[in-house]
Amino acid sequence: MDDWKDTEHRICYSLDKFSEEKMKNYSIYFILPFCIITLFFAYSDEKVDKPVIEFETETYNFGKIDEGEKVAYTFVFKNNGKENIVIKDVRPTCGCTLAGKYDKEVKPGESGKIPVKLRTDGYQGEISKIIRVSTNVPQQEEIILTLRG
Repeated sequence: MDDWKDTEHRICYSLDKFSEEKMKNYSIYFILPFCIITLFFAYSDEKVDKPVIEFETETYNFGKIDEGEKVAYTFVFKNNGKENIVIKDVRPTCGCTLAGKYDKEVKPGESGKIPVKLRTDGYQGEISKIIRVSTNVPQQEEIILTLRG
């Protein structure tokens, strides 16, 4: 009789252990995908509710020019987000580069412009000048625009 109880105890213990491991496997199969899907939707909602800036180009190559020629170009961008883009500041890194009157606030779905001019007096060979743009766009608080030729 004791053998029977001992056998019954071993069977119950084995079933409990089997069920415990099976539950761990099921939890991995159900909880992990749920967490991944939740994170995906949380990230995509966060991105859509913010301003999203996209420039037609962040580098303008004006090609080959003669020394002393002036270069003028307008960088165009679009707000593909759901909040206004605020251009806080436009700072050329050199005195030979000037920023014109730019759009300081751009509504969702609209486009904005940042006109710049470059004086090439005294320059020969390749030129590369940087313009720093400060914005309210998450992960793009500072955007680098480049004039090159």
